[in-house]
Amino acid sequence: MYDNIRITVCLQDQICFLIGEIIDVLKHQKWWYYCCLCDAPVCHVGNVFYCYLCRVECVDAIRRYRIKMIVSHSNGSNIFILEDDESTDDYTVSNSMISQLMNKKIVFIMDPRPVGYELNTSLHVVRAICDDVDIVKFLEDSTHDNQHQPLTIREELRSAFGQCENTVEAVERMDECSG
Repeated sequence: MYDNIRITVCLQDQICFLIGEIIDVLKHQKWWYYCCLCDAPVCHVGNVFYCYLCRVECVDAIRRYRIKMIVSHSNGSNIFILEDDESTDDYTVSNSMISQLMNKKIVFIMDPRPVGYELNTSLHVVRAICDDVDIVKFLEDSTHDNQHQPLTIREELRSAFGQCENTVEAVERMDECSG
């Protein structure tokens, strides 16, 4: 168990599913930053971007976002970092999207190992989020069935989200695999 995070479902490669609610977004934080093609943050020096990792001027800087949120879960609260996904073409995060997720049960697919500490709590990187009611309920029921023990997930469950056309089909496939 890492810090005070109770893991709902934990995969062997340290990716875990945790059910929680976003209760606040840290204010006075820069949401947007630029990075090099090597994925390292770049510095704005004069009129150019410079990558200290590559040690070159970066002409193809990529705009990314990083949002720090306070997430309340069954065992307390932590700060989660939501970053954009470089595999998608959608680089916009609207305030309305964040406000729609506030105080709503969400499955956070995240790494339980802290990447740092801020405001006396650990920071964790979120790989993905899911606010689908059926999936949240499935994971809550699975946790209760296992008497609050971490639920080990098999390889066929790991890909259930990605192989299905919709979330109802994903939940049905997860039910079949876990039964």
